[in-house]
Amino acid sequence: MPQTLATNSGPKITISYTITTGTGDAVQTTTYADKEFYFGQFDSSDPDPSDKDNTDPRVSAWMPGVHYVYYITINANAITFSASIANWADPAVSAHYYLVN
Repeated sequence: MPQTLATNSGPKITISYTITTGTGDAVQTTTYADKEFYFGQFDSSDPDPSDKDNTDPRVSAWMPGVHYVYYITINANAITFSASIANWADPAVSAHYYLVN
């Protein structure tokens, strides 16, 4: 749905993850809980491994007829992970809108 995207409010992705390194007595664990990424904070350039600072130009709005792909890189060397998706709030807030042509 077309809408303007702010860099510090609005639609966002929230993730939590743990990075564990080492083995045996040398295991070190770092946990990142509820990290929020607002859609308006993403830059609009193609994926470029040399551009890691997420700078302008930013995706400032979702436009009709445009497909957007978002990448989140956490800069870890080797990752084994599991993922889950939380249920929508009950009742759903800002849920889906169906457009009929």
